[in-house]
Amino acid sequence: MRVTQSFSLSLDEITRLKELITGYEFGKSKFVGELINHEWQRTRKNKQIADGQTILETHIGNKEHRAARKDGKCNPNHAKGRCATCWGELHE
Repeated sequence: MRVTQSFSLSLDEITRLKELITGYEFGKSKFVGELINHEWQRTRKNKQIADGQTILETHIGNKEHRAARKDGKCNPNHAKGRCATCWGELHE
């Protein structure tokens, strides 16, 4: 489910955002969502390291779903965003 949110950006931030999405087939909302997802995964990974976690793979989907796919990866169009572990960092 998508929900409309409102937030403020400076003119410089708006210009940078437009530059960042140039050449990609998605808009500002999708890009901001991907940034949030990326930061969430990075923060989660850092917490696991701090807690002594030895396996540093944070996935969006569960292992059963990945095992059922031919490529063994999380769904690239998952509702929670694109899995950085399976699909690389944003725009890679």
